[in-house]
Amino acid sequence: MKASIYQRLRYFILPAAAPEIWDSLRINFGLAWATLIFAEILGATSGLGFMIVRAQRFLIISQVFVAVILIGVLGILADALFAYGYRHAFPWSEQVKREQRSA
Repeated sequence: MKASIYQRLRYFILPAAAPEIWDSLRINFGLAWATLIFAEILGATSGLGFMIVRAQRFLIISQVFVAVILIGVLGILADALFAYGYRHAFPWSEQVKREQRSA
C-alpha cells in the first residue's frame, strides 16, 4: 500500500485502537471515582465522603443514605455518558454493530 508511517498511524492504527483506549478510560474513571470517595472518607474536610463520615458520627442516617445514593447516581451518569460517547465516536466498532443488530 506504500503508506507513510503517519498515514498508517492516522488511518489504521489509531482508529483500531481508539475503542479500546476509550474503554480503558471508562474503567479507570470508575476507579478514580471510587478512590476519590475513599480519600474523602479518610481525611478530607469537604465532599461526599466527608459528609458520610460526619453524618455517621452524629447519627444522621438520612444524610448517609443521601450521600451514598448520590455517589451511585453520579457514577451511573458518568458511565452512561461514556457509553453514549462510545456509540457516537466509534460507530464502526463491533460492539456498536452488535448493539444495533440486537435492537
